Amino acid sequence: MTTDKETPNITWDTCQLAMDESKRLVEEGVTVVCMICNQMVHENEARAHLIEHNPYADTCDPSAVQGFFNDLDEDTAFHLLCNDPLFMEDRWDQMTDELGEHMHSLNADGRWYIEARRVGWRHLSGSKTFSTDNPASFLCEIMDGIGDYTFKMYMRDDHMHFVVYTHDNPTGFDLNAYKAIECDLCGSLHSVQSSHQNDDGYSFCPDCWRLREKEMSEQENEE
Repeated sequence: MTTDKETPNITWDTCQLAMDESKRLVEEGVTVVCMICNQMVHENEARAHLIEHNPYADTCDPSAVQGFFNDLDEDTAFHLLCNDPLFMEDRWDQMTDELGEHMHSLNADGRWYIEARRVGWRHLSGSKTFSTDNPASFLCEIMDGIGDYTFKMYMRDDHMHFVVYTHDNPTGFDLNAYKAIECDLCGSLHSVQSSHQNDDGYSFCPDCWRLREKEMSEQENEE
């Protein structure tokens, strides 16, 4: 569970990223927009940028150079940033680097058990297991089949809690990522929380543990 007052460890929201960056650029007041190619340019690089379009611009006086550029406003900056793959790739890399640090601190061996609740318009629940220590691959696994999404991630003592927002879940659905362990009997992955151990230290998934308990009970009855 999360509250509105709780600050997430990671937030991924491309719209909010573009809005924040647009506001920052306008407040700095040193970015202009080229009227020829509609690109954002630092005002100190305006002349060099104009020369790329027209080598004769090197002979222009400063006022003439300024005539090829417009002041930047937040709406223009937002539109350009949303359509700038380099900006989004940079922010994606920053986010996945941070996520990778949290993944490693929680689960260095990279084996995961995922539980999801209230997914899609039918509010389905489910679970899956997989192995990866790559944050981009991790997100691909947990967002399986989901196109556009935003999320907030909160670190817990024994898991990562995600609230994921999609077209079908505008209010968000819950997804928890736990460390997984391998069953010593069948080899399947299951959450550490659901694991059972016998006196010899062997780990069993819930299904194998129930089977083991049933077999032991039958043996006792035969005796």
